[in-house]
Amino acid sequence: MSKKVIIVETSLSEFLSDELARREVVSRADIVHFYDALVTGHELKSVLDCLSYYQGKSGVKLSMRLRMPGSDSAKPDERLCAALTEVIGTVDYIELDAQSDLTAPILALIPPNKRIITRKVEGDNVTSLLAHYQLDSTVDAHLYRYICDDGLMALEFLHQLGQTNVTAYDAREEALWSRICACYKGASVIFARFGKRSRVSLDWLQSNYNIAALPNQLKALYGIIGASIAKSFSPLVHNTGLRALQSPTLYLTFKIDSLDALHNHMARLAAIDLPILGLTVTAPLKAIIHTAFNANRAVVEQAQSGNVLIQRDDKMVVETTDDAGLTKVLEQHNITVKGKRIAVIGCGCSGRVSAYTLTTMGALVTLFNRSSAHSASAQALLQLPCKPLAGFDAADFDVLINTVPFTREADITFAVNRLNPKVVYIDFVYNPYPNKLLVHARSRGLKVIDGLSMLQSQLLSQFYCLTGQSLPPLASKALERILNDKRKAGGALMDKTYPCLEKVS
Repeated sequence: MSKKVIIVETSLSEFLSDELARREVVSRADIVHFYDALVTGHELKSVLDCLSYYQGKSGVKLSMRLRMPGSDSAKPDERLCAALTEVIGTVDYIELDAQSDLTAPILALIPPNKRIITRKVEGDNVTSLLAHYQLDSTVDAHLYRYICDDGLMALEFLHQLGQTNVTAYDAREEALWSRICACYKGASVIFARFGKRSRVSLDWLQSNYNIAALPNQLKALYGIIGASIAKSFSPLVHNTGLRALQSPTLYLTFKIDSLDALHNHMARLAAIDLPILGLTVTAPLKAIIHTAFNANRAVVEQAQSGNVLIQRDDKMVVETTDDAGLTKVLEQHNITVKGKRIAVIGCGCSGRVSAYTLTTMGALVTLFNRSSAHSASAQALLQLPCKPLAGFDAADFDVLINTVPFTREADITFAVNRLNPKVVYIDFVYNPYPNKLLVHARSRGLKVIDGLSMLQSQLLSQFYCLTGQSLPPLASKALERILNDKRKAGGALMDKTYPCLEKVS
């Protein structure tokens, strides 16, 4: 794969007003693209003056959009041509709208090697995209860009076309995987946004995927699926580990919340030589993934829960690391459970796996839950006592395991004053952090293993489950840093980005 060209899109006002983001762009980007209409010569001088402050970065190129979408494009007027003439000698590229700007007077002013032709398409298919390209490519250009509303279709188009001066991707944040994969199927370019407010910003893409130094080849994919995965730490940690192992793979985020969508993504990505080797599975699929793929172990089938989908002997099977994560923290803290009375709060996926695992280790487990329907289901599956949460008495147990996000004080419907320092408290919840029950457990002097410790254990187990190898030391350090920051900050999951990936490029 040739060197990736990073194109950062911004407005003139954004670029001139945000020095920190500007410094980041100048240090990493190859092209800065202004999506305003053509700037004036005076405005262009302001941009060049900003760039001149950064030593050794004269290689950053400038690109500008010819005019704003929706502007009158029937005929290029004298003012537009005059503005274009004023800047064309300084600007490296001009973005042209394929539907309105490819007119003879405009093209006469822009050399082919300075043209970026862009077309936004909605609801099309690969055949119509190919037809668009056949029409657009009658005009010579440096790059042809197609912004789609379907990332899979965009990649299929690039795979079938096989041209190195064409890119296509879904511009939505939730489909950022398509703009990363696109640079392996067409032109080696990645479009990112300016600043830090977006999941497709240069800062975010660099921190989580190191887009400046992606693998030379991409032979397969890993990833995380679910409905709420935007703030997951998994891409940073897993990609740091995969890069340290020099694996020709990437770990991407896929907003997939149905089995049909999952099958669709897996089949269509495999068809364009981007097979999915393994996935971290989150809600809502965690509770139903076992209905579509075979369980790899009894715990998955018995608890009806799986958080990993992995290829084994050319077949995808369902695994869980909830049990491994729990046993790992028990070992780390020298906690034995055989013969101990253990309460598990929550009959959801993690609660059921925990209860099953602890029972096999000889513990005396009782589940507690707010919903009677879920309690009855868990009791039928596991053949364990399930009781109403309101009747929970901490004094009756040696270990308390919580899987419920107690976000409000009113959510705790049992007597917290019955928590005593002899009880070991283990939390699966890391969002919110700290939750209300964790706060009470700490204030009453219980031995606490918080949800971030469990998250760390889970990520280590998941990386091994997916790759068959331990998480490399650099990635482990990255994870430690993230979790330490999280403990200090508390509250909601942070948007902070980290430079950990760069150290393995």
